Formats: sequence, structure tokens, C-alpha cells
Amino acid sequence: LRLLGYRADGAILIQTNKAEGGASWGRPSGCERTDFYSAHIRYASDHDGSCAYVAGVDTTPRAGLTVDAAWRDAVRASDTIGVRLPVHWLVAAVRVTDPRDGLEVRYFFSPPRATNGVSTPVSRADIDTFVGWSNAAWYAVGTGFRNRIDPAEATPIPAWPPIASTPQTGQASRPSLEPDTYHDVGLIGLKTVTYRFFGTITDFGVNYLYLGNAATAGGLSLLGTVASSALYFVHELVWRYADAPANEITDLPGIGTELPAPAR
Repeated sequence: LRLLGYRADGAILIQTNKAEGGASWGRPSGCERTDFYSAHIRYASDHDGSCAYVAGVDTTPRAGLTVDAAWRDAVRASDTIGVRLPVHWLVAAVRVTDPRDGLEVRYFFSPPRATNGVSTPVSRADIDTFVGWSNAAWYAVGTGFRNRIDPAEATPIPAWPPIASTPQTGQASRPSLEPDTYHDVGLIGLKTVTYRFFGTITDFGVNYLYLGNAATAGGLSLLGTVASSALYFVHELVWRYADAPANEITDLPGIGTELPAPAR
């Protein structure tokens, strides 16, 4: 927790695996939400991924809500020493994965508060600042995850963004979801097209050299393209299913309920 006297205005929740296992790290559902302040998939494949999102969080207890054990400990410790925790937060969540490991880092910030202590609407300027800061944090987390930070040249994550004490007029707009990748079936389809493009050219060349007739060579190449494309697509789907891990880690417990951005 980041404390200002007896009030917490920031927190970090870091989650990773203790050891390599049979589970696969997918991407959290927040990275695919279209109603958050921001959601972005930098890349995703069957063996690695990197994505991030920015949303609001409500820590009010709800039936069926799973909360991270570290957060429960933080709440108990705060109660013991008299530290006040906000009910509402802003979160910047980052997940980076590879075939062996996964890392999810969530940065929480207290929204602006009015003089009576009640949370106020978040301004557009605050959200723009927060999203920009989260992108810098995303890059730093990904670089460190791959052990590519040179201690002599390391650039630290920028200071946590200031959240204005007085909200500006209007509420934040929601940036659109801009995925950088394809879903699994779409990716298989794209691979099928690119593979068969070059395969068909090769087939036509071989058929023409053997038969000496362009029309016949073209017909055989077209027939082979349709048949082999269907076979390749089914083959990839079967192997994707056969290689699927017994357990895929998607959403991890947080500190509360992640909320959509308010409409403009």
C-alpha cells in the first residue's frame, strides 16, 4: 500500500507462478472488454502473450466474489493500525506470459475525493494521464519479465500519476478496444490461407512441368488447394485441442469488482 498519513491512496498486487506447471496462462477477460477505460492486447499466441487494461474497481463485498489472499491480509493489517482504505479504485492491470511463466501486476489508485470524503467522478484528464502512465508501466514490466533490463541503463517506471483533487467537468470517454492479434480459429484460418497461397503456386509449377498444359495444371492445383486447405485446417484444430493444457489461467482474484467506465 502507498500511505498518506492514515489513508491509503495506492496499492500494488503482483501475482505469478511459484514453479513451472501444466497450466497455461491465458489472457484476463479484462483485456477483451470494450466497456473499460482502456483495453489492449499487444500480442497473443498459443505460447505467450502481453495485454493490459484500465478500469474502475469497487471493493464492496459481494456474494461469490473471490478476493486475493494478500489483499485480505492488507485489509486486516490496515484495520489494526487504523489506516483507511478507499472503497473505489482505478486499476491498471498488466499481464505478460511465456511458455513457462506468467506475471500479472495490478496498480491501484484512489480516485479524487471531495471535501466530504466521497469519491467524485473521474475526469477525462485523469484517465488520459492514467492510461499514458500505464503504458509506460506495461513496457517496463514486460522488459523485466524477459530479463532484458540493463541495470546500468534501466529506466524506472515513472512516478505514480497524480490524481487531481478537484475533478474537471465531464466524465472520461472510453477508448475503443484495439486488439493486436487474432483469436485462435482466426489465426489458424490466416495460416491456412498463407500456407496454401505458396503451396498452390508450387503445385501449379510442378503440374505444368509434368503435364505441359496450363489449364489441366491449374485445375489440378485448384482441386488440391481446396482439399489440402480443409485438411490442414482440421489438422490444426485437432492438434490445438490435443495440445490444450489441462488448466488455463485466465482471471485471477483481485481486490474487488472491476467496473465498466461510465458513459459520457
